[in-house]
Amino acid sequence: MDFSVHLNVQLKFYNLPNSIGGRNVKVIHVGEYVSGGVATYLRTLVNCQIKNKNIEEIIIFKSALNSEKLIFDSSKVKVICYDYRRSAIGVFDLLALWKQIVEMKPDVVHLHSTFAGLLRVKKLLRRVPFRIVYCAHGWAFTRDSIELKNQIFAKVERVLSRGCDNIINISESEQSAALDYGLPAKKMVVINNAIEIPKKLPSKSKMSGKLKVLFVGRFDRQKGVDILIDAARELPDIDFRLGGRPVVGGINFKDIKTPSNVELLGWLSTEQVATEMIRADAVIIPSRWEGFGLVALEAMKNQCAVLATDVGGLAEIVRANENGILFDADSKDAIVQTLKIQTRNNLNKLGKQAQKFVVENYDAREMERRVFYYCYL
Repeated sequence: MDFSVHLNVQLKFYNLPNSIGGRNVKVIHVGEYVSGGVATYLRTLVNCQIKNKNIEEIIIFKSALNSEKLIFDSSKVKVICYDYRRSAIGVFDLLALWKQIVEMKPDVVHLHSTFAGLLRVKKLLRRVPFRIVYCAHGWAFTRDSIELKNQIFAKVERVLSRGCDNIINISESEQSAALDYGLPAKKMVVINNAIEIPKKLPSKSKMSGKLKVLFVGRFDRQKGVDILIDAARELPDIDFRLGGRPVVGGINFKDIKTPSNVELLGWLSTEQVATEMIRADAVIIPSRWEGFGLVALEAMKNQCAVLATDVGGLAEIVRANENGILFDADSKDAIVQTLKIQTRNNLNKLGKQAQKFVVENYDAREMERRVFYYCYL
């Protein structure tokens, strides 16, 4: 089958077979700082790949620094940590993984995020007997940088795109941006992020007292936590709980005084995030840019309304006044005005609708099947 025919933005991936029979695939995932959305994506994808009878072995490379723990209940999976720090020397440490990867004789090498994607240069220099799949998890040229900088990032990505077989875009907005910046349409496919849907869906705790708004993610500039803190100062009747930490730059809370209605929770485990969402009226995502926004899906699964900026993939996930509310990015006033008019009853209604929406549209089992059949074969 010529899979290049299928790699386009209008694809409908339905009626895929459950098994291809007799094919055993060895997959190596390579990430840099595996935290936040990338870590959630890998956990979700790998948990589904474990159940795929056509995948016999899964190896994950992640940096020892700034990466979350990845634990899987399967002998199929091996997690390897490597020494790395984001720097010129660190890039060489990352590229040095190539020899080890080749010796493992994989069928597929799946690269996650920009820096891990630098390994594509190896295929530019020498042919390899395995497929290389790349997912940026948010293109560098979609950030709020000056256009010249974006053009430079895009040029690098266009060159490196020759060193992979497939490129996964995690949302329609990511695909559109990649096409606008000249990346090869024939290699790209949209496979939306997704989450594991449990058989028994969570139910919201009975809420009382002040409205409770939760933020979960990195305390980096991209995520807009600084804007949220400024907005919280003007909303003393709302309690804000912030789970996360800085990963690349971002806010150092030792240097600022947080208002009394803001509680810092530290970095939360997956289980702790779910607990906090059940106890919140809404999850807020004030990102300046966002390739997708997995935390929005997690919030919806936990029957939580989502309040998010109208950027990137968030604008596709959040349907205004259906499963959440959208507001302008990079604006303290937009957050303040959005939250001032919310009631618990309205947020509860949006949360129930959001849970139904995510179950119907973002099941990880379908995501894994699409990745396997349209990128790994």
